Amino acid sequence: MLVTIFPAEKENLLRTSRGYISISLSNNTSASTARLREIIEWTRNHVSSFDIVIGDYFHRHNIEDQQDVTEQRALDIAVEEGKLRIRRIRKLLDSLDLSHVKILSAAELCRESPFRERVDAFEKLWETDLIFQRFIEEGVNAFLERKSVTHLHTASARRHSKFYQIEELALFELLVIEGYGVNIYPGAHLPVMKEITSGCLREGSPSLAEMILVELRIGKGL
Repeated sequence: MLVTIFPAEKENLLRTSRGYISISLSNNTSASTARLREIIEWTRNHVSSFDIVIGDYFHRHNIEDQQDVTEQRALDIAVEEGKLRIRRIRKLLDSLDLSHVKILSAAELCRESPFRERVDAFEKLWETDLIFQRFIEEGVNAFLERKSVTHLHTASARRHSKFYQIEELALFELLVIEGYGVNIYPGAHLPVMKEITSGCLREGSPSLAEMILVELRIGKGL
């Protein structure tokens, strides 16, 4: 397993910090029970406590664009996929004597009004801050390159990818405020998140700027 921490100088704070494992429903690494076990074991050994956040709400963007369905139908499908993943993860946690670990659904967390307020704030930042916009676009381009599917290279796909990132930032910011200081992800974190935690975009979200990002890469090619 390859572990990368942003910013690197905060590595010594991990053991006294509360964190969460961020699960993307489109991420094949976290879909593997064996690899997810590795991720959970690493996390339990490196942070003081942790929970798990399922990105079902954000996954609706992928479904809406790829399956050509309405936003509500895409959300319904994403939530059902999330429930299946939650059941698998709960079974794994129980087998590891980690029944106390919470599994949080983004679809539930994002119903609260503070989430929508932060989405609006980040959207305004995207409209007015060219540096913030540039790193969001970098994330969009990386997503499209990973998918390597011609029909995804459209204005619609770019819009969905943009809002996927903005909504994630809004939720992650609220989680920091709730005391979750470490975001652990089985893969590469968004370029904009790395820039915020490095201090370059601190003005956009002082709360997110305090977060520690952990990238865990497992398996072939890491």
